[in-house]
Amino acid sequence: MGGSQPASTQGGQSSRVDFIAGGLSGGLTRLMVAPLDVVKIRFQTQMHPDLSMPAMNQPPVKYKHVGQTFRTIIKEEGVLSLWKGNFTASLLWISFGAVQFATYERMSKIGVFGQLHASSSESRWKRMSWSLISGGVAGFVGTVATYPLDLVRTRLATQTEPKVYRGMTDCFMKILSSTGPAGLFRGLVPTVGEIIPYIALQFMTYEEAKILYQRFVGPFSQDTAIKQLCCGAVAGTLSKLAVLPLDTVKKRMQVSGFDRGHGQHFQVNGVIDCINQIFKREGWKGFYRGTAASLYKAAPAAALTFMTYEQCKRLLLKN
Repeated sequence: MGGSQPASTQGGQSSRVDFIAGGLSGGLTRLMVAPLDVVKIRFQTQMHPDLSMPAMNQPPVKYKHVGQTFRTIIKEEGVLSLWKGNFTASLLWISFGAVQFATYERMSKIGVFGQLHASSSESRWKRMSWSLISGGVAGFVGTVATYPLDLVRTRLATQTEPKVYRGMTDCFMKILSSTGPAGLFRGLVPTVGEIIPYIALQFMTYEEAKILYQRFVGPFSQDTAIKQLCCGAVAGTLSKLAVLPLDTVKKRMQVSGFDRGHGQHFQVNGVIDCINQIFKREGWKGFYRGTAASLYKAAPAAALTFMTYEQCKRLLLKN
């Protein structure tokens, strides 16, 4: 990535390699972290006790912690349910990965951004600024291009028995018939508000972690898979912690007005109303539902994403 890109990869060839490597990275990573993604979404979208009402008048919380959630899902829905909506999610991750990495790498070749990244003499803050801007643009473009798949993936992952949707196509058609094309972009505003800082921080942290890794490990710090995994895990953890409240708001908006099959119904009218409802019902802790599951997923997901991207790109450039 970034400065490690060989000079021989230019123009259309480089863009195609970035796009293909990004897509392969997204698909392979999704296959391995899908169960953690399902658990994370269940935590973030389930309704918790309303702090303004007596506890005795409210139903118990279904999912309490990561281990118990895994056991509950497997017992009630079967092991394969941990990959619920996986076809849709795989399309999302492949598409997002391809667009994200192609956009990020393209930014490195645009005017001053490319000069800042290519020059080792530039100050640290300029290098970090370049990574933040490029990552933010990559996150924005990737999100807008793939958002309907993200919404459908969330709906499929949160439904239990009896199922509301038979599959991806059925979900698309029901959303279109009930809310129109705009319904496929419900929650886009908080998603963009989350994804821009998240991807920006992730790319910046990854680039900086590689520099620190090399500084402390020294001459033995080849650009290996181990180095990429370690730096990716750090980037994933720190960036996810920074934007977790926004991620929760996004997921709640995506299931707004949707009866998920286990007696829970959440209805909001916009981002501000969603934030107010979460805070009123659950306090500030409501914005951090599923933190453990989110981090369990974020660290390996980012580690695998960056490692598989770098390795796939290297292999593609050799052929």
